[in-house]
Amino acid sequence: MSNGFDHAVSLTTSGLKSSLATSLAVSLVISFSLICQPATAQMGGTDSQNTMLQDPNTNPNSKPNQKKAKKSKVSNKPLDPSLITGANGQLPPPDATLVREVVSSEGIEREFYVHVPKGYDYNRKMPLVMCFHGGFGLGSRMDALTGLDAISDQNGFLLVYPQGINRHWNDGRNIDGHDRYNDVQFVSDMLEHLERRWNIDPSRVYVTGVSNGGFFSQYLCLMLPGKFAGCASVGATLPDIVHSRGRPTKPVSMLYILGMSDPLVPFNGGPIHYKTFRDRGSVISAKEATQYWVKANRCQPNPRTIDLPDVDPNDGTRVKYAQFSGGLQGSEVVVYGIEGGGHTWPGGLQYLPEGTVGKTSRDFSASQAIWDFFKNHSSSGYR
Repeated sequence: MSNGFDHAVSLTTSGLKSSLATSLAVSLVISFSLICQPATAQMGGTDSQNTMLQDPNTNPNSKPNQKKAKKSKVSNKPLDPSLITGANGQLPPPDATLVREVVSSEGIEREFYVHVPKGYDYNRKMPLVMCFHGGFGLGSRMDALTGLDAISDQNGFLLVYPQGINRHWNDGRNIDGHDRYNDVQFVSDMLEHLERRWNIDPSRVYVTGVSNGGFFSQYLCLMLPGKFAGCASVGATLPDIVHSRGRPTKPVSMLYILGMSDPLVPFNGGPIHYKTFRDRGSVISAKEATQYWVKANRCQPNPRTIDLPDVDPNDGTRVKYAQFSGGLQGSEVVVYGIEGGGHTWPGGLQYLPEGTVGKTSRDFSASQAIWDFFKNHSSSGYR
């Protein structure tokens, strides 16, 4: 990005030679679907919930208002692709440090997992990071992919891994029946519970996620404006349908970590697909998604750009960095564009072969970069 972000995003996404047509790879793709055209974003009003988006969670066919609390459905379908440790396909062991908690949301018992950092003190408010799994994922196994537990212990923030019904999030794309579940309300109810139970600092609440979880993290910022001080989306730009429905009403700092050779969510925009599976909707390009948040936050139009050191010359990736600063209330937009990078978590687990999901960059840790980004931001308009 030495010549600016436009130069970086103009690099053509190189195709990856896919070699495995497994059901796991298919499952990863099926978690996406959307249709619509993009629209220009500007900062809107100050409503507590953005009605511009016409949230499908509020539709009369939703699952809420049930008289009896029901347990959320955590499917027993085959493994989440992000949980495979290698060619042997073995599931990593459960995270023994997690505390399982349940909150009732619109008549459904919803579960999430809490990692309590070492040295936790209830009398001292602490930041909260919520990390959302990808399609067909398990919140209880996300540390195996990300290594976020260690970052939490080192920096003293509460870490929560929510669990989606049927291992998916309703991220605004209205696909495969997931719009029946009000995940936005679930997160709102969970936040209220966490404030009481763990004494979190409401001005330092952050959301991150990968793939379907990355789409959902951004959707939360649009639907619950002012509640989050920062958002980090890994392997997920912005769906067309969400982009076209509305605009942010309050500033929020945004971090993108995107593989330029992602074989599932194309860096340059277009249909989300894998091999012969087409017509699963589309996303806007990384450049357009970045500008969506830059304009909404009213950041400076010209970024500071850096080529990160090639720490691991053998990983087949190089990292381009762009920072758009000077936004409202100190907000900013940052992009890590990974040349040669795939649908992966940099510095994390290579959960499927490169021929299926692409390369995992070893030049930086996405988890460390996310916290380094979050810790510089707070929100003044939580309520």
